[in-house]
Amino acid sequence: MSPATKSVTATRSSLPVRGRAAAAVIATAVLTLLVSAAPASGSSTQAGAGADRQTGDAPAVISQDEAVSRTGKTYGEWSALWWQYVLSIPTSGNPLLDATGAKCAQGQSASVFFLVGTFTTTPVPPDVVGTARRQKCRVPAGTPLFIPILNVECSTVEGNGETEEELRTCARNLADFTTKLSLEVDGSIVAGLTPGSNTFRAESPLFTFTLPAENILGAPAGPSPAVADGYYVLLEPLPLGAHTIRIQGEATFPDGTQFILDVTYKPLVVRPR
Repeated sequence: MSPATKSVTATRSSLPVRGRAAAAVIATAVLTLLVSAAPASGSSTQAGAGADRQTGDAPAVISQDEAVSRTGKTYGEWSALWWQYVLSIPTSGNPLLDATGAKCAQGQSASVFFLVGTFTTTPVPPDVVGTARRQKCRVPAGTPLFIPILNVECSTVEGNGETEEELRTCARNLADFTTKLSLEVDGSIVAGLTPGSNTFRAESPLFTFTLPAENILGAPAGPSPAVADGYYVLLEPLPLGAHTIRIQGEATFPDGTQFILDVTYKPLVVRPR
């Protein structure tokens, strides 16, 4: 996050020191309470089993302990790939700025499907509110969903530090501003997502993202080292058909101002073509 974006405004994707980054990231982070009480602590259900569940059942979660065996990567590694994904897409086609959800599959190529928050925010003095209602998102059946609830990144290009230690400290401090998390899937609230808890919080390894000329950070194009931190949920694949996913979250800064996020997806799970 660049120093210029460290004030609660709205338009960035890292919950940076309050600012577009904070707003965006949080928006990106978007809260997420997790999924259902029992599964929330982690489900051992097979990845493809989700397609057999009836809509309305409490969604199952792939826990951090199961992530590598089930998806090949840790939560932290997926978080790095998530940031590389959203930051590589030009502003004109970036799903973080998508009002309808029609661009939710833009550039998706991983074995999990990434959902995102929003960079579209509205100042509500003294706070900032980020909302989106995405009703045109199509998700391939049999694919786990990786959902950032409240996440941030700190990078060298944004002026957050030169060393891994500096970047990691920056990201950790920003993620610590999280005060509320909530994720609701088809009417069921994911239990167990608590600010400060490590159950769903993950730090990324040091990674490099590459910005296009027209990028959502408004930074110079090219590569930059970064570190991410935040809260994420890996959902088991959802059954075929229509669903509702509501992500809500808040970050409260030292001066009392808040970033409030409320994003709803209406994804349609379809058979891969």
